[in-house]
Amino acid sequence: RNSWTMHRGDSSSSGLSDSYGTADAVAPMEWYRTYTTGYVDSSIIVAGDLLYHTTGGDYEGSGSNRNPWVYCLNRLTGEVIWQFMMTYGQGYEVTSPLVIGDMLIVAATNWNVYCFDRYTGEVLHTLKLEPDYPVDAEGDVLWEGRTFYTGATTPVYDSGAMYFGTADGHVMAYSVTREAGFVQLWDYNPDDSVVGGLYAGVKGCFYFHAPVIADVDGKKMLFIGSYEGYVYALEASTGEAVWVKRMIDLGDANVPHKGTPGSAAGITVLENGKLIVDCTDGGMSPQDGYAVCVDSRTGEGPDGTDCYWRIDAMIGGPVSSDGGFYAYVQPSGSGARSLECADGSEVDLVSAVYFFNEDGKVVWRSQGYGNIKAALTLADGIIYCNDYSAGEFWPSGGGVTAISAEDGSQIWRLRLSPYTDRSYSMVSATVIDGKIYVGNDYGAVYCISEIAGPEYGDGGGIKLGNGLLHWSWILLILAVLGCLVFLWRFY
Repeated sequence: RNSWTMHRGDSSSSGLSDSYGTADAVAPMEWYRTYTTGYVDSSIIVAGDLLYHTTGGDYEGSGSNRNPWVYCLNRLTGEVIWQFMMTYGQGYEVTSPLVIGDMLIVAATNWNVYCFDRYTGEVLHTLKLEPDYPVDAEGDVLWEGRTFYTGATTPVYDSGAMYFGTADGHVMAYSVTREAGFVQLWDYNPDDSVVGGLYAGVKGCFYFHAPVIADVDGKKMLFIGSYEGYVYALEASTGEAVWVKRMIDLGDANVPHKGTPGSAAGITVLENGKLIVDCTDGGMSPQDGYAVCVDSRTGEGPDGTDCYWRIDAMIGGPVSSDGGFYAYVQPSGSGARSLECADGSEVDLVSAVYFFNEDGKVVWRSQGYGNIKAALTLADGIIYCNDYSAGEFWPSGGGVTAISAEDGSQIWRLRLSPYTDRSYSMVSATVIDGKIYVGNDYGAVYCISEIAGPEYGDGGGIKLGNGLLHWSWILLILAVLGCLVFLWRFY
């Protein structure tokens, strides 16, 4: 009840916490910690009283200022226990750490996968991945989809194996021990053939999305989607492909990234064993997309049809529970303007949190919210969602919201403070023992609970983004100015 050891809590990325949050959050928040070392875009990982996350480096800096960091905090106080500076890589650090026993695993955009002693921060082992993109004679990547150069995805751990995808299109499984380090179990390398001078393969780029592990007919399966628009279903024990299916292919209709198929990277396993695949144009702020439901055994719908159902809207961070699924839904550019309800009626499609039955029909809709990119978290009958928009957009952005899973009513909504006009967030809530942990692009981690903490600006052990903002510096500057005025006046 006091652990959240990987992205979205488990190897199936369920977003389900068996702990509890709070129905009575208060401000100021219990504690917060800010950094000068970049954005907090990783999930907040918790094991016991220790909390782990990364920062992405100062993208306006140079030299070591650009380097990303790994942090271990006391989750009850926000105190830094240890920290480690990684070398600068190939983009934003958006993968999430992984706890395996007394080890912490971090995949970085420098193509290293680090293994730390999670109590001391000692680097035990480093797995150095080698890029292996399919390229033509000129060195251009052959596939049609978007290409990132960011190394491994967020890793997950299940039954003795760690799984991740890579930006060059591989899916890999490793065992990890303190003694032997990383030992490869298998490497799935999708087809990247060229026929008649044209790319005919199914390999595509895996960005930060974690693989999803699920039991299908008593067998462990791995599901992962790429920016080539495919979903790959593999046997988790061997890495052998069971089925591979393209779920989206927008081509020239892809507005933000013309000519690319789009992303099929969002995968959720329903309680009935079917898969929801969230397909988008692959943009950072997608403009078009839809969700489809397919059989986890075949990737198809009934009797070989394309799917069981399709929702022509963009669905983010679904949580499967209570005979259906909760999701943040927003309209897509070419999609529906209303959604069908379970009772046969229709409801206007607005950006909000919805509860659907397993047939893709709306049961309830919450009040509208501006923009949410973080996946939802469900704990003890309450859904927690973290706004993408920054705090300056309050009340339509910059906050964390608790919503009743029973009827979608709002329980509380709290603005994250301190904040700036850049404090965007893609970090889903981690809910442990009455506390909710989130982070954002202010370069901050926040602890929300029923306990009031320090007001912003009173010190509180916080390292502000600009040291000149601290009261002690302001007092010193005023004193110096006073001395200068005195000297000028009397001497």
